[in-house]
Amino acid sequence: MILVSLLHADMQAVDLYLTVFSTPQFRVIRCDELNPGYTDAATQQVAVYDNYHHSHGEQQEILSYVHASFVPLIVIGAPENPPAAARFCLRAGAAEYLLRPAAPRLLVRRTRYLAARYWSAALHSAGSGSLMAGISGAAPMRTPGPCTEVGDPMQAVRQKIERYAARTDPIVITGESGVGKDVAARRIHALSPRCNGPLVPINCGAIPEQLFESEMFGVVRGAFTDSCTRTGAVRSADKGTLFLDEVAELSPAGQAALLRVLEQRSVRAVGADKPVPVDFRLIAATNKDLWSQVEAGRFREDLYYRLMVLHIELPPLRHRKGDIPQLLQEFLELDFPDTPVRFSAAAVAAMVRYDWPGNIRELRNMVNRAVVDSESCCIEPSQLSLPGTSGFTALSDWAGVHRLEQHDL
Repeated sequence: MILVSLLHADMQAVDLYLTVFSTPQFRVIRCDELNPGYTDAATQQVAVYDNYHHSHGEQQEILSYVHASFVPLIVIGAPENPPAAARFCLRAGAAEYLLRPAAPRLLVRRTRYLAARYWSAALHSAGSGSLMAGISGAAPMRTPGPCTEVGDPMQAVRQKIERYAARTDPIVITGESGVGKDVAARRIHALSPRCNGPLVPINCGAIPEQLFESEMFGVVRGAFTDSCTRTGAVRSADKGTLFLDEVAELSPAGQAALLRVLEQRSVRAVGADKPVPVDFRLIAATNKDLWSQVEAGRFREDLYYRLMVLHIELPPLRHRKGDIPQLLQEFLELDFPDTPVRFSAAAVAAMVRYDWPGNIRELRNMVNRAVVDSESCCIEPSQLSLPGTSGFTALSDWAGVHRLEQHDL
């Protein structure tokens, strides 16, 4: 059961949240102080705090004692609050910051997700034995954001994301395929002063070289046969964030064009007479060692130094296996919200033992396959395509897995 503790809520808010959390999975109470003792092996407590009627000092005091209580906190903020308000709450210990009025399904989903962190933390600290062992004494991970930012190896990453989000310098995110580089980019944008602007993602490896300039910089009508006016990715990202995934795949001409835009802070569409000023924050990602690409002559050194101002390295899933139970919960809620299915403790243990060469993408692919193929509500190890289980099918072409459609985690 999930206990939802409403902090300093008036009766109107209590009535609202009783409606939102109306299923038997939840119990709702109103309180002025949290009691961490309510959380045990059968109950996970999540606090919800609507801060509309408290001063900044009162909010800071409440956030401080909630953070010390080891209970995950969702803050509901007013839509007119500046982005700094969200950053303040997240840095003070809140696990989530949602804008009022929060969509009921979103609030329920995030509450379930935060409750699942207790399960994940217990497995990570216990290392073996029962999945629920030590759950009442385990503090939930205090990461503000999606499921790929939770376990101990991710704490330094989380801190970097929070620090770097407030800056305007370019960021390069590196890591193996499938570790969630796009998720980290979205999180940086969400915490940044540009969060109200657009986030424009571009897969550099998917743009044909002959179309690079028109896709990136736009095109004016009549520039070439049958051409129509297009804004282009860079201008679309004005006052927001441009996310270049697989940046190491840029052609030499594409690298030169990108360097020119970064230096001049302006862009000229194909067929246009003059450049247009642009204001965007650049985040790039790659699964390759960019400096090795420079040494091999495949990546411009001057562009490397333009991009590599701030750097975040995401660890592979095999180095953060304590996150796996929480990831499973997240994938089930996102992909199968109406399917009553779960993974047995033995199945979770089998997944923790596996090294996941395809990282989070492989894990999610396996979850989808197991749920679709399952004829019961509880998935056992024999139903998983993992080494050491009777349902294992070898998957050697991880380039193919890399080409799978990316999901919003």
